[in-house]
Amino acid sequence: MTDTQVVAGADRVMDAVGILTEEYRRDPDPELARQIVRLRHDAFGRDRAPSQRESWPPELADPFPDVRGVPEISAAEISAAVVGGAILHHGAVIVRGLLTPDEVSVVQDRALSVLEDRDNESDDGRPGAESAYRPFQVEAASVPTERAWVREVGGMLVADAPEMMLEVLEIFRAKGVIDTVTEYLGERPALSYNKCVLRRIRESAPTWHQDGAFIGSGIRAIDLWLSLSHCGGDNPAPGLDVVPKRVDEILETGTKGSIFPNSIGQGLVDEVAVDAQPETPSFAPGDAIFFDDFFVHRSSSEREFTADRYALESWFFAPSCFPERYVPILV
Repeated sequence: MTDTQVVAGADRVMDAVGILTEEYRRDPDPELARQIVRLRHDAFGRDRAPSQRESWPPELADPFPDVRGVPEISAAEISAAVVGGAILHHGAVIVRGLLTPDEVSVVQDRALSVLEDRDNESDDGRPGAESAYRPFQVEAASVPTERAWVREVGGMLVADAPEMMLEVLEIFRAKGVIDTVTEYLGERPALSYNKCVLRRIRESAPTWHQDGAFIGSGIRAIDLWLSLSHCGGDNPAPGLDVVPKRVDEILETGTKGSIFPNSIGQGLVDEVAVDAQPETPSFAPGDAIFFDDFFVHRSSSEREFTADRYALESWFFAPSCFPERYVPILV
């Protein structure tokens, strides 16, 4: 049965997504995966429910009143109150062991396979018939530029690998991530095609930044940054340098030593971090960190690295406040 036939027989697009997802679980098929991801995009304009939050941000107690800096939890402790409360009072929360070693292996293997298929595509830019790399087809001005830039810096937009995207969504749902994000945002979230990214990095031009400086104002969002390799700390792959505190505003960019117009200068970081000196947490494969658009961070840069860091960055947005220039994929 084609996706068109399923949609025609379903009351809502997301009902059709559910039907096709069950079919995919029974008999995984690359073309079916592509159809499901496309339908999740189509559902954004048709199946969105109204927000359950009248104001933003939500009022949540500090679940870690005795902790200075970024708190750490286990995967079993994930909830909207814990994750949201930690973000609103500490800037972020680290989740140790969000994915098991076996789950990390599945995602790693898929990621490496898709990157190889992408890098071996034909001279005309078209993937082969058996390729797991299947560029997401959507009419949006930001897509070609975003795809090219992410590729240039070694990464890949996850929706361009639909089988990988479905695997990741299944894992996130099983771990309670989707329910947690839904409760925190107050509505069923949408990923952004532009900011759901597999990142592969060793050398870069890291700059201090807040994602809200270029995503835009008036949004409701949360990011899950998932490490797929050992990085940060004393590891040979770059991690994240973070300012371990809550910042409640978008800081001035383009000044005090800033490298790029949307980056924060080191001089301003020094001022903001006077009571919370930057740290570089160590991440093992499967560890993750939740933060939002106000969190001040950058890729590590203070020394030479000898290994690649693989990480999956997934930005979830409240559909009622979705950035206009981004491409939505309802989860």
